[in-house]
Amino acid sequence: TYARLDQSGANGLDTGTEQAETWYYVYVIWGNGQTAGLFSTAFSNPTLPAGYTHSALVSAVYNDAGSDLYNYWQRQRAITYRGGNYGVVATVTGGQWTQGSLPALIPPIAIGARLALSGEGEMLGAAPYYTDGTGAGGFYSLGAKSVSQRTFGGMLPASYHAVSGWIPWVGSAVFISETTNFNVQALGWDF
Repeated sequence: TYARLDQSGANGLDTGTEQAETWYYVYVIWGNGQTAGLFSTAFSNPTLPAGYTHSALVSAVYNDAGSDLYNYWQRQRAITYRGGNYGVVATVTGGQWTQGSLPALIPPIAIGARLALSGEGEMLGAAPYYTDGTGAGGFYSLGAKSVSQRTFGGMLPASYHAVSGWIPWVGSAVFISETTNFNVQALGWDF
């Protein structure tokens, strides 16, 4: 079973035409003795072609600004990006939390994200962060905004280092560093 963004219907896109900078959800569809693949921008209830009665969400993939799908591999419900420099998104002011959403790297269906943090200084960290739709927000299952509240991170006596880890994903995250030279990179996500 396969699916292509340059065609519509079974083994193609459920509705419309290919769009750049868009998350596409990948389904296996079946009915009347037929099985096919399907891309959709809907993460639930894709528009099924005639003759198909069932669908199962099996993956999601981002179509970037050049209309190229991100390269990844998948094992069960875990996505790992392959190659590329995905997600250098944050420059952090020393000792302060900086929010980042990673919209092109972690889809709305994600329940967890694997991130790598790299920079200068002795301390890096990350924690999940939620917003209430009005711009207000707070730490998810965490207390005060302090260095000790990070979900993962490291304190190493080195001038430049990197740490990586998994955090629950609630739509965005916050990152902290001791210095201003700091990068956040998405390694993958789970759904």
